[in-house]
Amino acid sequence: MRVTYYLRLPFPERPDRLIVNGTDTYNSVSLKWFVTYDGNSPITHFFVTHRYNTSKITRETVYRVARDLLELHIDNLEVGVTHFFAVEAENRVGKSDSATVAKTIISTGRY
Repeated sequence: MRVTYYLRLPFPERPDRLIVNGTDTYNSVSLKWFVTYDGNSPITHFFVTHRYNTSKITRETVYRVARDLLELHIDNLEVGVTHFFAVEAENRVGKSDSATVAKTIISTGRY
């Protein structure tokens, strides 16, 4: 009699503590996050989603970030609107839930 066992690895947990910081310029931000549990399968990369709405359009950009980088700098943001950011981790099993979405309102002019 032959018995076969299959090990099912869980998805990684969502990244923790998504931090959005302003930078030296008025239209850019720096995002930073922390890794929690990888689901017993190494994280292959992160997906950072940036979304904003204006009166005319909704724009969404997804960045693929290497697994050893836990931050991303985003330039040339639209001023005077609210920007939403989310981070997901991915391993060979699948994607995590999104980190708590952080938002910041970019200044309407230079500091």
